[in-house]
This record gives sequence, C-alpha cells and structure tokens, in this order.
Amino acid sequence: MRYCIGPGFMGQVPYVDITADEFAEASTAQRNLLVLLDTEEKFGMVVDNFLEYEQGLLSLALHHMAWHDVGDWSPSRKSISLINRRLANFLTVSRLYSDHLMHDLSTVYGRQSSESKSVDDQAKAQSKRLFGYRVMVELRNSLQHRSLPITLLQYPVAPEERANTRLLHHRVSAYFKIKDLSDDTRFERSILHELQQAHKDTVDLGPFIREYVEGLGHVHQELRRVTQSAVDAWQATVLGMIQRYRDVSQQEIKRVILYRLDDKENTLEEKQLFRDGIDHLRQQRRRPVPTGMSGWYVSNEISRSI
Repeated sequence: MRYCIGPGFMGQVPYVDITADEFAEASTAQRNLLVLLDTEEKFGMVVDNFLEYEQGLLSLALHHMAWHDVGDWSPSRKSISLINRRLANFLTVSRLYSDHLMHDLSTVYGRQSSESKSVDDQAKAQSKRLFGYRVMVELRNSLQHRSLPITLLQYPVAPEERANTRLLHHRVSAYFKIKDLSDDTRFERSILHELQQAHKDTVDLGPFIREYVEGLGHVHQELRRVTQSAVDAWQATVLGMIQRYRDVSQQEIKRVILYRLDDKENTLEEKQLFRDGIDHLRQQRRRPVPTGMSGWYVSNEISRSI
C-alpha cells in the first residue's frame, strides 16, 4: 500500500509520499471544513430568506405610498399570498438549518461531543429567552401540518412632526390570528397560552420573526466559537499538504489529490484537497452575525423637507 500526494491526474509527474495517518488526517480535515462551510451557507440562506420576506413588505409599503390601491379583494389576496410564500421559505430554511446543524456537529465531533452540547444548550437558551423564537418554531410546524399563518396585511400611515416639516410614515404589518392557531391541535398549548395572555386575537408577526432571527444568530455565533480552534488546525493541515506538493513540484497550484495505491500503483482511493474551499469558509465566517435583530429596523425616511 502506498499513500502519496499528486496532481489531479496520474502520469509522469512528481509525487510526494505520505503516511497512512497523514492521509487519514488530511482527508478528515478537508471533510470537516466542507461540513462547516455547508453550515455557514445554510445560515446565509436563513438570513437571505428573512431579507426577502422583509423586502416584500417594504415593496408593498412603497407601492401603497404611491398608489393607495389595496382595498380590492384580489390585489390584497395576492399580496398576502406573496408574504406567506416568503414566510414559508424562511421558516422552511430555518428548520433545515436547525436540524442540519446538530447532524453536522455530530458528523464532525460525534453525538456526545462538548461542542454539540454547547450549541444545543445555546439553542435552548435562546428559545427560553425569546418569546419570538418559541412562537416561530411553532408557526413553522403549523404551516407544515395545517395552513399558512398570515391572514391579514395592514397599511398604517402615521404623521410624524419634524422641526420644519410634517412627514407621513407608511409601513406594512403582517398579522396572524390566535384563533387559527388554537384550532390546530398540534400547536404547543403552553405557547398558545402565552400568546393569549399577551395579545388579542390578531397579532403582528414582525417582532416575532425578528427575535427568531436574532436567536438563530446567537446559536450560529456559538457554533463559530466552539469550532474555531479546530477549524484553524484543519486549515493548517490541508494547506500544509498543498504546500508540501508545491515545494516538490515547483507548481503554483491550489489543489492536490491524496492517493491510496495498491502494490501495482492502481488507485484504490483518492481525496481532493483544495484551497478555494478554505478561502471561501474564511470569508463566510468573517461575515457579521445578526444577534441584535429585534432592535434594528430599516427606513428611507428623509431628514428634512426640500
């Protein structure tokens, strides 16, 4: 049995022999980096779908500011359908992220690892801390098993006085009904009771979805924290293997192949190592995590009149 590093093709080119342990270590390092890259990209999908949901509302508010044409049944129904679709996409991806997160940590560290426990504890802490987190998890389950939650859009317009002018603030709020949730026997009764204690039958979804994104942000931040030292080590292992081949071949390459060969030089197994994935993972992990979302908002309000 022979283990070596080579380019992406077999032929009359230099090869660098390595040990079986080095082959296994580098293969595992590359796999783990790709798993965590997938996790970063899935969290990016959560945030992007949230942004698309919010952009849908902002677009409706802008349209209403210009045309004031939401009174007819068909346009209103079409707008509700649009926002429900954006919400369904967001909730589906959020559940995918949460479910895959624990599976991915199990793949990398094992089922009973301290890293998995730390991230799971953080998710439980956010669920306990944020009412919106708990509500959105249950809304997702209700959406899957029963119906789309948003049944009403409202377009409040409020005057706001400034030093030298008077402005009109246009916005859109999406609402769900507590009664619809109470009819869903699968909806968690304790959370339903919390909603009934705090709200009348029609509830603005806005604060809840913001808290949910914030909570998921804290979970993802914890994931980055507990994996950082291992990520640094895995990156060093992969880059070290690439550099070893570059030193021998004198080629400026970004990827190599690990080969396991039999005694006749037939390939039994090969694993690709590449720098591009490491660079992309570093970029993803440098992106800020939205851990203060419940207190943020976007406005194109003008500061003064002309």
